Amino acid sequence: MFSDPAVLLLVVQVIGVATVIFLVSRHWARRRERQSAWIAEQKQLQEFVDHVHPTLGPYRSRGDGTWSCLPADQQLGGAFVLCGDGAEPSDAQVQRWQEIRERLPELLAQIPPPPDDDGYGHAYVPFDPIEVRADHVEIARDLSFVVLVGLPAANHYRLSPTISVDAGWRASVEWSM
Repeated sequence: MFSDPAVLLLVVQVIGVATVIFLVSRHWARRRERQSAWIAEQKQLQEFVDHVHPTLGPYRSRGDGTWSCLPADQQLGGAFVLCGDGAEPSDAQVQRWQEIRERLPELLAQIPPPPDDDGYGHAYVPFDPIEVRADHVEIARDLSFVVLVGLPAANHYRLSPTISVDAGWRASVEWSM
């Protein structure tokens, strides 16, 4: 049937083209599915629901299972974000927040001086640990938490300290971007 080499070559080319068309259409269909799923996830993440907590005050829960609020604590020295895992703050997270507020000066005092160079040729001098302040606290379900720290007048310096604290209050500090 396919004794003629020209016919055999034509059949192979048709099969090859059909295979390429099939693979390309399957690739684009999967890509559209992934893109649609990503868009749906982003829409869900952007949906905030406002609530009021008896201790924390107004807070927002997001579609990704996290909550956040702006506690009105003057001792923190400025704008501040508190957030956590879960659709709403748990009693344990609220209790942990009370402990964090009390121990925050102690945690901030553990911050070592910054590296001499941020990797881009910038130095942060002079470093005064009294001037650092907490900007953001994230409390996990297991009550471990992270404190993001702001530096006053950091200019071009690109590193900032992050304090990670486990559920047993063991803290570590890392300077990172």
